Amino acid sequence: GPITHPFFANIHFIQSLVNEKYKHSCIFVFSVGGVSLNNSSFPRGFFFHDDNLKEQRLPFFSLHYRHHPVHNMPYFQEPVVEALLVDMERKRDLSEKTKEKLKEFLRDVCLSPRLFSAQDYSEQIKLMNYNLWKKLPGQKDTDLIYLEQEDVVANLLMRYHLGHDTIISRLLTDELWSRAFEKHFDGVTGAFSSKTKHGTTLFWAIQDGIRKKMIRAGNALVSDDGEYRVLLEPSAIGSAINKKEIMPSMALTFIVLSFYYGLSCGGGFLQ
Repeated sequence: GPITHPFFANIHFIQSLVNEKYKHSCIFVFSVGGVSLNNSSFPRGFFFHDDNLKEQRLPFFSLHYRHHPVHNMPYFQEPVVEALLVDMERKRDLSEKTKEKLKEFLRDVCLSPRLFSAQDYSEQIKLMNYNLWKKLPGQKDTDLIYLEQEDVVANLLMRYHLGHDTIISRLLTDELWSRAFEKHFDGVTGAFSSKTKHGTTLFWAIQDGIRKKMIRAGNALVSDDGEYRVLLEPSAIGSAINKKEIMPSMALTFIVLSFYYGLSCGGGFLQ
C-alpha cells in the first residue's frame, strides 16, 4: 500500500541509512498484493494527521471494495483525485497552510500522468510511493522500488516452471507432491490450517474481486464455495494466472522466492 503507515515508512528509512553507508541508491520492496483494502495499514489510500493530531484519510476507493485484495484491483482514475481536492477544501479542521501542502502532495504524487496509464492499482502504488519518497527529507537521491511479490512469483512460474521439470513445477502439478505439501505445511503460519480453516492451498481464487480459499480435490484446486475450479496442470494454471483468476499464496510466494531462488527477505510480522 501507500507508504504513509509507519509499518512501511520506518523500515524504509532504516534501509535508506544502510544504503547510504554502502553507496547504494535503490530500496527494493517485495510488497504483499494479497493484503485486503481494509487492512489496518490502510492500503486503499493515504492518511495523515491534521493540526489537532486527528487522523484524516484520503481514500481512492469506497468501503464497497474493502474485502478486495490489492492484487488485480483496477486502477483509480484522475477524477477520484480531483474529488479528493474538492473535499479537502470543505474541511474546516484543516488550516489553509495544511490544505496547500496537501494539494501540492496530491498534485505531485497522485496526479502524475504515468499514474493513469498503469495496468492496475498495484502499479499505481509503485509509482506513487516512488514519487512520495523523493519528497521526503534526505531521500531525493534514493529510488524506492515496490514490486508486488505475487506478481513476481507469477511471472517466475510462467517463465521458468510451468511446463518445465522443476521442483516448483512438480509441487504444482504432481498429486504426490501436493499431498506432501498438504501434510507438512498444515498449520504453518502463512500457509493454511485444516483445523481453523484459515489460509489456502497454493493459490487464492479471485472472483469478482473477492479472494476465495482453494482446496485440492484430486487433480484440481476448487474454491471453498465450489464456484471456481482450476486443473493442476501447466496450461490450466498458466491460463488462470494470465487472467488473474488465481493469486499465489504467501506460502507459495516464499517457497519460490526464498526456498527455491534463495533470496533473503526481511520485514513483515509472520512471513
